[in-house]
Amino acid sequence: ALRAAASPTTADLTGQLRSIDWFQFEKLVALVYRKLGYAVTRRGGANPDGGIDLVIEKDGQRSAVQCKQWKTWSVGVKAVREFLGALTDAEIKKGIFITLCGYTGEAKQLAETHGIEIVNETGLAQMLESTDARFAPEALAILRDTRKFCPKCESEMVLRKATKGLGAG
Repeated sequence: ALRAAASPTTADLTGQLRSIDWFQFEKLVALVYRKLGYAVTRRGGANPDGGIDLVIEKDGQRSAVQCKQWKTWSVGVKAVREFLGALTDAEIKKGIFITLCGYTGEAKQLAETHGIEIVNETGLAQMLESTDARFAPEALAILRDTRKFCPKCESEMVLRKATKGLGAG
């Protein structure tokens, strides 16, 4: 009997989400929302100020999305407060905050008070699976992309090896 090719598990997927660059992470989130039937506009991701990364629109409803590919620490109340300020400035009522690690209790409480949807890596993996986005050729290309991008200018960075000084090697 023929065996079906093993499909990647959620653990494989979360590993891939953690290995890609912030730029690919943002592109992948945009792809998921497109698969969910949203029109997606990218706002340019190189904002350290809790800005809006994506604006998604469906059935006349606009939402703003903040992508934080933080792998080791939880999103705190300060980041949620900054996002809330960006929503107010942009006059967008609904916000969605997506990160890999999680959220502090205070951040969750603030998000809940202001109707900001919070998504962690499990939630994002489920979104990818529910839309079959993870198997889409463009998603696979993003997940396999090992390039690194500058957070200021979004140009591809070149990995260099130091030959002198303390950081040699």
